[in-house]
Amino acid sequence: MPSVLFIDDDAVEIEPLEYELGSMGVTVMVLDSVTEARERLIERGEAFDLVVVDVVMATENAYTKEESESGTLTGVRLIEELRKRRPDLRVATLTIRGDAPMLEALEALGVRERFRKPYFTLPLAQRILRILGDRRQDSGSEIS
Repeated sequence: MPSVLFIDDDAVEIEPLEYELGSMGVTVMVLDSVTEARERLIERGEAFDLVVVDVVMATENAYTKEESESGTLTGVRLIEELRKRRPDLRVATLTIRGDAPMLEALEALGVRERFRKPYFTLPLAQRILRILGDRRQDSGSEIS
């Protein structure tokens, strides 16, 4: 059974998607803390077929004092660390932001799959199923 981890500070927002993916045979875990996600993914090495990270999260989810004070994009920081320590892990982003510097930063990190908020649940769930069925990261796409 394929598995997806969502890291989003607004976990309630993910519930309809969690339900839809579950009905399609996908195991879904939702975390609202970058710190807990980091612990599970890096420290414990938990396995997921896809990790979907909210790029911009509330500052209370930052894992350094500087990030909390500056409002640093904690999702990007987590992705940077995942790329260094778990380069095999497939990562996608979920964000309301889509400006050029953000997209360039994600591209530089090798993030090919980007999902925009707000989204429609069924098309996004179907896109995630296609990603799970395609282990190659040679094509990128963005879905709203």
